[in-house]
Amino acid sequence: MSHRRLLTLAVCVLGACPSPEPTSPSLAIAARPSSIDDLGGSTVLTLTALNADGTTGTGSVTLTAAVGTLSSTSVALDTAGKGTATFSCDSRTQAGCMGRVTIDAAWSGATARTRVQVGGLDAGQAGGTGGGSAGGTAGAGGGSAGSDPDAGEADGGEPDAGGADGGQPDGGGGTFDGGGYDAGARDSGTPLVLDAGQVYLIGTLIEGRALYTLSDMAPDAGGTATSDRILLLPADADRTSAVIRPGGTLLYLEDSASAVLLEVAADEVLQGQDGGAVISVLPPPAANDIVVPTPACMPTTRFWVRPDTGGVVYACGPTDYYEGSTQLTAYAGLELLALGPNGLALGREGTTAVVRDATGLSFPVTGLMGRSLSTYFNNLYGRQVRATPTGFLLTLGQPMTDAAPCELWSIGATGAAANLGSFAALPMGLMMGSPCEGKLRDDRTLWSIGRVGSTHVTLVRPLGVGPASVYYAEPDGGPSQLDVYPPRLFTFIDPSDSVLVTGP
Repeated sequence: MSHRRLLTLAVCVLGACPSPEPTSPSLAIAARPSSIDDLGGSTVLTLTALNADGTTGTGSVTLTAAVGTLSSTSVALDTAGKGTATFSCDSRTQAGCMGRVTIDAAWSGATARTRVQVGGLDAGQAGGTGGGSAGGTAGAGGGSAGSDPDAGEADGGEPDAGGADGGQPDGGGGTFDGGGYDAGARDSGTPLVLDAGQVYLIGTLIEGRALYTLSDMAPDAGGTATSDRILLLPADADRTSAVIRPGGTLLYLEDSASAVLLEVAADEVLQGQDGGAVISVLPPPAANDIVVPTPACMPTTRFWVRPDTGGVVYACGPTDYYEGSTQLTAYAGLELLALGPNGLALGREGTTAVVRDATGLSFPVTGLMGRSLSTYFNNLYGRQVRATPTGFLLTLGQPMTDAAPCELWSIGATGAAANLGSFAALPMGLMMGSPCEGKLRDDRTLWSIGRVGSTHVTLVRPLGVGPASVYYAEPDGGPSQLDVYPPRLFTFIDPSDSVLVTGP
């Protein structure tokens, strides 16, 4: 087995899998704005309830908040299955009115949650010095790990002049620049630039442990990557949501009390000492990742990236979408699967797969010859739709069974589908969960994670001609070493947590 070079992104991730296709009532809650002051400012909570069959919900939704004041704790739904309430918090009369406040909703067995930023973030939540390095981990002199970030205490630098670390908001047009955080909230470090047309592996630095790396899976002559640059994500990062924008930056959703969309920035591994020995000290996870503003709500479910402009679209309800602060009415009522060029969207209206254009006009998907896109909706991250200049590409198995041979299909702007051919068959002895799962590279090869015997591998399947091949196998050179500086890094594939990442 050969070693591969690392793009050193370390992440600790949730092990949760995407939810299956709904078979029970669903409920969504969105707060607009998502940030308020702590002097009685208010936000509007919008509730949307749907029955299991997709019809609008009826009755009342129960609301609870950890602190603060709700205008009503029982919100009646209107004929569209929607309801509204307000939330406010005043630190002068109510204890706890500061930071992220959780608001829970319940209806007919379904639950939903949103979070509202009340007041500014405290100094401990802002990351690092103003220069973009991993502030607060070990101080300017390379001391021990665990010092408090930012606040000028441990990192020997000045705070980053934004509303989130004790300074005033910088006038961007909202309580905190319209997006809950100003640009300095997490230090605005240097983002890692990737190739959105390639496929990358998120694997583990140490076999069997939840310390994850992003690997380009390219051959490395030395068999080992040594680097003092590393990218960290927090333990509550949703690694399945990761996607590469056309410009090459990696986005992910943080599934935590912060509930924010983040762009990965490069961190610096610091040199420390342990009993006289030189070691590598990792900076705090996500300390300088860059917050992508989502002013309409906290996108606790999904987001999408436009393949042509790199714009970010996020969900504030089951079928309620925004780009920046603009509501995308053209996509209203659409269960969105993927974005294409020129405002195209691939999704589903009820049980019918459609392509919808930028004006809101829908075209049913036709010509799939008995195949269905339900496998995509049931496993939103296991498979990937790739945009083309005229529509979409996706991988489908055989009718009814979704079994091999796996085929590449195109769907055009007016919904017409066409079979572009079959991918190479799986090699003998290779095992994987579903034969047609994987990510499409821009050269139309299909990349998947599998296993040969006890060795986990990434597999590449060309379209039409040529055999499938194992591109990357787990290294056999031992675990990563952080007891040296720079660290020595390896990538292992964790069968339950590793994922492949590419662009839209």
